[in-house]
Amino acid sequence: MDTVDLSGAAAAFAALTGADPPKGLPPGGNEACPSGDRDLAAILRTGPDWRTIRRLQSARWLVQESALRAACRTLSASGIDAWGYKGADYALTLYPDPVLRPMSDIDLIVRPCDMTGAMTALRRGGWEASPHVVPLVTSGIVAVVLLRKGEVILDLHSHPSYFPSTIPGRLPHPAETAGTVTEAGFISPPPPYSLLLTLLHILRHGRGRPVWWLDAALLASGMEDSDWRKFAYDAVRTGLSSRLANLLRTVQSFSGAAIPHRALELMVAAPDRGRFLDLPRSIPGSGSLAAVVTMRGWRRASFVPALIMKLVTGGSSRRPRESWR
Repeated sequence: MDTVDLSGAAAAFAALTGADPPKGLPPGGNEACPSGDRDLAAILRTGPDWRTIRRLQSARWLVQESALRAACRTLSASGIDAWGYKGADYALTLYPDPVLRPMSDIDLIVRPCDMTGAMTALRRGGWEASPHVVPLVTSGIVAVVLLRKGEVILDLHSHPSYFPSTIPGRLPHPAETAGTVTEAGFISPPPPYSLLLTLLHILRHGRGRPVWWLDAALLASGMEDSDWRKFAYDAVRTGLSSRLANLLRTVQSFSGAAIPHRALELMVAAPDRGRFLDLPRSIPGSGSLAAVVTMRGWRRASFVPALIMKLVTGGSSRRPRESWR
């Protein structure tokens, strides 16, 4: 796990919740945010440029929100359920003002059986998809297709992980959870499941942007004992729970979130099945390498020539996030 400065996340958590930042951490950004805390600027800045930052983020959010709602309407008209993921969900359900949770793109998850229909419906709605990755998505080798409409990017998932095979155990689909339909039109998964996805996302990237850690802290701080039991159960089933427990301890260290000791015990005691995560991060295309290591059967056999074809044809207009982290 790479080192990440969480002073900004700690300060932002304190600002949003009224909690006292844990001792030993610097107070975080004020007049100037650390470069890694730019996502937190609307929360942390108090200088003369605060209004400018809020206005810029508000303008960006209005464009993204309009695209999000339109995408949800398009999918709903086709009878397809969509679940919010990461910023698209948290901005509307976790933060007091959606402007405080910036996002570079919109993430929605649909059922695997709805993936083809969802892509078709969104294309009719004006979204453009990269053709190179579609066969990999429909075959289940990768689980994300990138669509673009103007300046807005939509990542459409059939599974929370870009490479589903890199989850060594079992990760439930959000359709298996008791979510809540939002006013924007997508379904928001329950906090235990959202926290699990957030920590897996951080784990796959080897480190996390401070705003991802803030997401995790806000989710953890609102969970009750029954939520933690459900979280620990699902975390153990992924085969990565001992690694996720380490991330939870980090969340606790800067937020003071009350994480039951029993939940951490269960997670640490479970076997670790994520040895592929220890592959050197400096290897180019580390996500693809992890996928080759963890895939089985015909998917592994077909993935290598698909990668070669992607290199020959130039791939998509935006480089896929290759890291399993």
